[in-house]
Amino acid sequence: MWGEHLDIARAISCIAEHDTSKATVFLAKAMTLLQRDLIVNCTDIARTAPKIRQKALR
Repeated sequence: MWGEHLDIARAISCIAEHDTSKATVFLAKAMTLLQRDLIVNCTDIARTAPKIRQKALR
């Protein structure tokens, strides 16, 4: 999983080498992965929040 997020580092490397077409591809891939991770994280939070609230009310 974390290996997929190395695309951000690859994009920065491509920017440093002035290869903007590769950098754009790597950044687009990285943003897609980050979006997926945020959706999964928000779903997990929404699913566990009621349980946490119930425990707090006891």
